[in-house]
Amino acid sequence: MFAEWANGVPQMHTYQGNDEAVVTIAQHYGIATSFLDLTDVPETALTFAKSDPASSTGEAVIYCFLESDLRKIEGVNLVRISVENLWR
Repeated sequence: MFAEWANGVPQMHTYQGNDEAVVTIAQHYGIATSFLDLTDVPETALTFAKSDPASSTGEAVIYCFLESDLRKIEGVNLVRISVENLWR
């Protein structure tokens, strides 16, 4: 159903035929996937690591990985998408 919607959205044409990218984007709409969401922007990581991003108190954990190390892991496939506008 999400893929059908994605086919009708002009901004998604970049990802047509790339099922992994479509699933990656679906995750941002709350659809459960087996994908792990990663970012290379520390501020974004912190926002999602904290239960209340506006709070200056509390604890958060951020894991840092080298992309080159992730690519060496058998069975790992990194899918890069642009999330500047997730069309919400």
